[in-house]
Amino acid sequence: YDLSRPVHHIDDFISHSWQGGRWRKVMSLCIVYNWKAAVLSSWLVAAMLVFLQLDAVAVIPKTIPFQLWHGGKLFESSRDFWSGLLCPAAFLLFGIFWQDMGRSRTAFVDRFCIHQTDAELKMAGIRGLAGFLKQTERLVVLWTPTYFSRLWCAYELVSWIHLTSANPRSICFMPVGFAVFVLTWTSFFFS
Repeated sequence: YDLSRPVHHIDDFISHSWQGGRWRKVMSLCIVYNWKAAVLSSWLVAAMLVFLQLDAVAVIPKTIPFQLWHGGKLFESSRDFWSGLLCPAAFLLFGIFWQDMGRSRTAFVDRFCIHQTDAELKMAGIRGLAGFLKQTERLVVLWTPTYFSRLWCAYELVSWIHLTSANPRSICFMPVGFAVFVLTWTSFFFS
């Protein structure tokens, strides 16, 4: 709360159930804010590696050859060491830190923007939720199976729909479990 500051405009209102896991929410927010930069950076690294491995350039070696015995036959193959190392590294680097390098966005997160110990300040923050929502450009819903069982979550979503005339583009719906799937798939895809 002490690090929050008054603003006239809020880019994102983060709506979440407090019962979801903290790290899954952090991973979900990394995907919401950084996935485009993460994918683009890993593709750019891959393109750069292809260029640096061209015969005309030959700055780095192409592949690491290896032999594989299968069914009594010898197969020769190769593995590109550099893309297996650098593409996932670029994805993770940009996936975690892009918001620090790019344009910063203002976000309302209840735990940080509503005082948690002073009862008067806490009530003032709760009473002002609709006002915060009214000054917000986008609602980011970090959905967990308990989301709609929580009164505050339902209140935030219904208030948002009422205030924005239910503009579907103004809601970013992110299932928290999806973040784990995306990161697992990405690590598998690039390995």
